[in-house]
Amino acid sequence: MIFSTILYLLIVILLLSTAPMQESATLPPLQTFILFTLKILLFDRALRLYLAWKKPTRATAYFKTEKYCSIVVIILLVSDLYLLSLSHYLKLLPGSKILPSLPVIAGVGIYFLYQAVLRARLRKSYQHIFGGNSTAVRFIVDTLKITFSFILPWLFLSLTMDLIPLIPAPKLKQFLEHSLWAEPALILLITLITITFLPTIMVRLWGCKPLPDNDARRLIESCSRRQDVSFQEICTWPMFERRVLTAGVIGFIKPSRYLLMTPALLESVTPEELEGVVSHEIGHVKKGHLLLYLLIFIGFIMISQLLSQPVVGLFIRSAFFLELAGRYNGDPASLLVFMTGLPFMLGAILFFRYVFGYFMRNFERQADLYSYEVLGSAGPLIRVLEKIAWLSGNIRNEPSWHHFGIGQRVDFLRECERNRSTGRHHNFKVYGSLTLYLTVVLFGSFASVQITPRLFSADQGRQYAETLIAGRIQTDPHNPLWHQLQGDLYAGRHKYPEAMTAYAICLKLDPKNPEVLNNLAWLLLTARDPQYRNYSRALTLAQNAVEIQNKGYILDTLAEAYWLNNFPEKAVEIEREAMTADPGNREYYKQQEKKFLQSNENS
Repeated sequence: MIFSTILYLLIVILLLSTAPMQESATLPPLQTFILFTLKILLFDRALRLYLAWKKPTRATAYFKTEKYCSIVVIILLVSDLYLLSLSHYLKLLPGSKILPSLPVIAGVGIYFLYQAVLRARLRKSYQHIFGGNSTAVRFIVDTLKITFSFILPWLFLSLTMDLIPLIPAPKLKQFLEHSLWAEPALILLITLITITFLPTIMVRLWGCKPLPDNDARRLIESCSRRQDVSFQEICTWPMFERRVLTAGVIGFIKPSRYLLMTPALLESVTPEELEGVVSHEIGHVKKGHLLLYLLIFIGFIMISQLLSQPVVGLFIRSAFFLELAGRYNGDPASLLVFMTGLPFMLGAILFFRYVFGYFMRNFERQADLYSYEVLGSAGPLIRVLEKIAWLSGNIRNEPSWHHFGIGQRVDFLRECERNRSTGRHHNFKVYGSLTLYLTVVLFGSFASVQITPRLFSADQGRQYAETLIAGRIQTDPHNPLWHQLQGDLYAGRHKYPEAMTAYAICLKLDPKNPEVLNNLAWLLLTARDPQYRNYSRALTLAQNAVEIQNKGYILDTLAEAYWLNNFPEKAVEIEREAMTADPGNREYYKQQEKKFLQSNENS
């Protein structure tokens, strides 16, 4: 339930983050809005028909229906991104240039809209199975509050990362821009701050209340004291109208650590069984599982950040990508983000499903083992697990990606009672797996740091830039800037005919552009291939450029043109004007002046 919700949110965020930013929409805004509205209405109608056909009457059937419908919601969001140009409209939101994560946050809001439609249709099935009589609006708000609580860390992290560059601190900006470790370190710091305060917010969003002073609370407090663990509060957890049998602990440190227990579980267990459950949850604290989860997650974030540049480098080196970018009608930069985002999205899903899920299952088993070792018997916890399996709809043998099945957990505890070495072997397996994982993370981080510089060459960077600018020209052909940049790139690669063509188009669009007049003049003066030199035309272009803007480097081009057209005295005069206009490059201009004077003396 909870873990699947988190996985769906992760997929949604990754989809929104990697979707290509389209320069133009597929359809006009009004048509897009009408289609989007019709799609929501059709989704609502399809849900009503599907639920009338399926009619889930048990908790397991309800959760399966919820899972399948949530997958459909993600598919609908994908159709919005790629058929209705959602990313194009999201980037038009006011403030999106200041807060780059705003379009993604708004996209998550669209996902919540679909979820609201889904929850409205699931309400009757939910109330039939779990009870309750909430109105549709109250039910939607209550269920989405739980989902919203899971995106709070990402939301806080994203907004903070957006706001930090706006801080007027030059040294901080320099550190963030030039240090390879800056972003991972900053993410770690913000994550630590977030998780310190998040549990307190979550228990309030979930509607948790302190457990009254009764026998159950006193037993829990006594058990906690004996095992030297304390909680900020012991709370009742009203999940699914208080009818789900489960417990949990959240929070890393005592001021924000909470023990949560559902009323149904408290009502279903004996004092001895309750002690088994509490010991299991304390086992998570004693074994440091919450901190280890954080360490595993940070390891994934760190290696993802460090591998992002090598992955980009591999794509830029790829002839397939460059050919694809050349044929792509949109922005090649967005295509690069999408293409490089795909392996990360797939990697993130596989990581949470198999790597994180592996550690979750084995940490749960380790907590079971701790409860057995503390109580000296596995009986209390086994009885609780069997009750949960029976009261939850005979789910004893149902598998889960984040927990071993209840039958598997019971079999493990019984094996521990038969063979004491089973527990030792499991602990060795857990810590050995952690060591292997951290070794892979450290090795991968080191390898990515070493590989990154080798994947980027100046020639490959220019080739990608050419493809990028060509894509911009295709989508925005009347913008002279793209033709100017294209000309500069071609000139830098000594592709003189292409450069001259690009500059000519730019000057047709913007005849008074001093930069282009200057750059074209410089090309005609300094081309390696003599057939492309034209000193007289270069002089005219340089004179026109200086009339518009007399910057130092433009004056230097004019001086060079005078010199090559056999006017050395005029060249010296103009070069001295360049020194006055641009004193920061005085040494270069002095060298130019010396060159002109020497040629004048020789002549």
